[in-house]
Amino acid sequence: MKSGNVREWFRVSPRFVFAIVLSFLVVSAGSLAHADEDGGASKGPPVAFNQEVKQVALRFANKHSKMMLEFLKELEAVDRNAYEEAVIGVFVARRELNALAKQDPQMHRIALEGWKLETKIHILAARLIHQPEKREPLEKRLAEVIGALVQLHVEQSALAIDRMEAEVERLRENQRKLIADREKNARHHYDNVLAMVESRRAELKKEEIGLGTTGANQIPPALLKKIQFLQQLAERRAKQGRELTRVKELGDRISDKLRLGEWQEAERLVEEATELLLDGD
Repeated sequence: MKSGNVREWFRVSPRFVFAIVLSFLVVSAGSLAHADEDGGASKGPPVAFNQEVKQVALRFANKHSKMMLEFLKELEAVDRNAYEEAVIGVFVARRELNALAKQDPQMHRIALEGWKLETKIHILAARLIHQPEKREPLEKRLAEVIGALVQLHVEQSALAIDRMEAEVERLRENQRKLIADREKNARHHYDNVLAMVESRRAELKKEEIGLGTTGANQIPPALLKKIQFLQQLAERRAKQGRELTRVKELGDRISDKLRLGEWQEAERLVEEATELLLDGD
């Protein structure tokens, strides 16, 4: 394409060709930002045109799309504002592709190739609009590029399927392990629940005899030893299946006496409960 042709395009519609290509640049940058929903590139801050942005964008275009580089150079000569916007579009596309490369190299390869093909498609479409005399070769080239893009979509779909199948296999392997370890896992969970229950029972028994509210440090040492012996004895009798209704009633009374600090009466009740539990030995 010669610069005279570009000027002719803009003589008819100064920003029409640019609008076609720029719309692609903006949309492609946005789509690249979501190329991989589970960890793809993320949108960066807004970009303002400057010399650094220009140099980065031109180097990127020179490396990956000679057609875009040519278009940018010719656009600069006819519409400075449009040129700066197009440069920013290329810069943003490059930024998103670079971010994607770090997170997902496989998807980056497909996304980069897609950007290159889409660039060609939009520029060829713009040429077709304003160069009808070159319709046949342009349409032939356009068909080739679109065919390559469709094939790329097939590759992208295949990659998605491979990843999904890998994830399904990972889930199946996890299920196989769950099935193989079903009894062990159930026992482990069961033991944890029972341990929690026993721990809570022990806390409640301490509260029943006043240790939870009064505090062991406030109970006379001799009485505390008798209470601890009573607690251990009650646990053994409970495991043996003994009826402990009367002992529990005494335990409630012991708890009341301990809260009131009536140590002698509490000790009498402790001894009575102990005798009940020792009865039959």
